[in-house]
Amino acid sequence: MLLIVIAAIVLGAAVAGVVLMFFQVLGRKPGKGIIPLAVGGAMLGFVIWNDYSWFDRTQAALPSSFAVAASYRATNAFAPWTLLAAPVDRFAAIDADAVLQRPDAPDLRLVEVHLITRHRSTASVRQIHDCAQARRLDVTDDAALAAEPDAAWVKLAADDPLHAAVCAAAAPA
Repeated sequence: MLLIVIAAIVLGAAVAGVVLMFFQVLGRKPGKGIIPLAVGGAMLGFVIWNDYSWFDRTQAALPSSFAVAASYRATNAFAPWTLLAAPVDRFAAIDADAVLQRPDAPDLRLVEVHLITRHRSTASVRQIHDCAQARRLDVTDDAALAAEPDAAWVKLAADDPLHAAVCAAAAPA
C-alpha cells in the first residue's frame, strides 16, 4: 500500500513537470488550477488503473499450472466508481498439477486452495472434495486422505466454481 502512495506521488510530480515544460515550450504561463487538476487527475487515474488491473497482473504472475477457480468483487464507499463496476479484490486458485486422488476412492480429491487477497498475505487451506456428492471437507494433515475423516462435510452448490475446478483438474484417465 505504501508503494502505491509513493508511486502516485512520483507520478504527480512527473505530471506537474511535464505540464510546466509544455507551457514553457508554448511560452505561456499555466492557469491557476491547471497543474493541480492535471496532477490530481493523473494520481486518481493511476489509483483506478491499479485497482482494476491488480487481478489480471496477479493472475498472469501465477505459475502456468495454477488455475483461478473463483474470483470475488468488492465495492468501497471511499472509491465511488467501484459502486458502478467493482474490481476483483480476492480470488481462489489451485495448482491443477498438485491435485491428489485416492486410488480406492476416485471421486475424492485432495487440493491445496490458495486464497489470494489484495493487500494481505496469501493463505492456503487444504480441502478434500467429493466430486460424486458435491461436498468438501477442510483438512489439516495428509492422514485425512488415507482414511475416511470423522469431521463434517460441507454440502456445495451444484455450480460451485471452486468444486468444479478441483474435480476437473484430476479427472480420471
